[in-house]
Amino acid sequence: MKKLLVIMVALLFTCGAFAQDKEVKGLQFGVHYRTEFVNLVHSQQSANLSLGYRINRGNYVGLQSGYVFKGSTWIDADPGKYAYRGIPLRVEYTHYFGLGQTKRHSIYAGAEAGGIFANYYKGFGCTWDDAHKQQIYNTTPVNKVIPYAGIKAGLDFNIANFTHLQAGIIISYMGYGLSAGLTF
Repeated sequence: MKKLLVIMVALLFTCGAFAQDKEVKGLQFGVHYRTEFVNLVHSQQSANLSLGYRINRGNYVGLQSGYVFKGSTWIDADPGKYAYRGIPLRVEYTHYFGLGQTKRHSIYAGAEAGGIFANYYKGFGCTWDDAHKQQIYNTTPVNKVIPYAGIKAGLDFNIANFTHLQAGIIISYMGYGLSAGLTF
C-alpha cells in the first residue's frame, strides 16, 4: 500500500501543470484499492473498478464492482468471526468541488449503496475422529448478501487532464476506511 501511494504521488509531481480549459463530461472509469475497518479486529480489503458517466465537471454517477480478497466480520448475530471473500456491487454518486481559478484539482464528496455478495464457511460444532485421533470441525458454505451504504470524501488531483489520482476516506454503517486509486 505504501509503495502504491508513493508511486501515485511521484506521478503527480512529475506531470506538467496546465489548466483544464474544456468541460469535463463523458464516460469515466477508475480503479481503486480500499481498506475498511469495522473495528480493530474485523476489516475488509478490496480492489474495485468503477464505471460511469461524468455528467459535467461537478457530477459523476456510476457502478462499482470488484473483489473483496480479505474480509472478516460478524455476520448476522452469529457467534464467531467469519472470514469471507466476495464481490461488491454498488451504485455511486460523486460531486466534485473545484479548487482555484482553473478548478484543476478538486475535493470530492459522494455516496455509495449496494451489497457485497459474500461466501464464507459457518461452523456448527465439532466431532471426534477415533481413527485419526483428531477433532473434525463441521462447517458449511454460506452465500449471503451483506448490505452496504456509506459516504466518501477526499482529494482528486488532475494528472495531465486525462488521469486523476484520488485519495479519500469512507464512512459506512459497517465502519470507516481509506481509498486510493486512479480515474480516467
